[in-house]
Amino acid sequence: ARFLEDIHTGIAVIDNAIDKTLEIDQLETDNAQLKQKLINYDEMQAENDRLRALLKFQQDHPQFKMVAATVIGRNFGTWANTLTIDRGRAEGITVNMPVVVPGGVVGFVSDVYEHSARVQTMIDPRTAIGVIVQRPASRVASVVRGNGANPGNPLLVDIARDSDVLKGDLLITSGYGGIYPKGLPVGTVLDITNDAEGFVKNATIEPAANFRNIEEVFVI
Repeated sequence: ARFLEDIHTGIAVIDNAIDKTLEIDQLETDNAQLKQKLINYDEMQAENDRLRALLKFQQDHPQFKMVAATVIGRNFGTWANTLTIDRGRAEGITVNMPVVVPGGVVGFVSDVYEHSARVQTMIDPRTAIGVIVQRPASRVASVVRGNGANPGNPLLVDIARDSDVLKGDLLITSGYGGIYPKGLPVGTVLDITNDAEGFVKNATIEPAANFRNIEEVFVI
């Protein structure tokens, strides 16, 4: 009888251990599911915020006919900084159309395919954009070029030594060059340096668009 009692006791201990293990497994499963739900919620919230910003930008600029597109590829490097979007010839996209986000200029369409297109960004070293200092007392016009040595910070180049350009100045598209309409934000002056020859100066720019997290764009 004692032997049978020991067996029953052993079985009860094992059953209890199994129950505890199952409870732990269930808690871990529930915890994982909860974490995934939180991730899904955060992702939905982030997407909602982006779409609201896009919608507001579209509503604030009724003068532009815009096509919304999703970024489906990135090629960021020293000699090329391009994006691929999911809109192309079939959606009315053509070469040299400007590409923007609510923050500012992204670049322009450089190549078009049936249902996709390549965007050459403003931080690409091959890109040049005509800009003007927005500050009313200045209105200096020049060109912003991509900076191969530091792709994240393009350059405002060849401005006269005595030009009224200051740190913090906002640069907007000048409308010259035939691609970008006038008045779109391009970037902010971070630092100003004199050219070695001493006749001109250049400025480092913080782009208005955040190239680290672009997911949707407008093609104008």
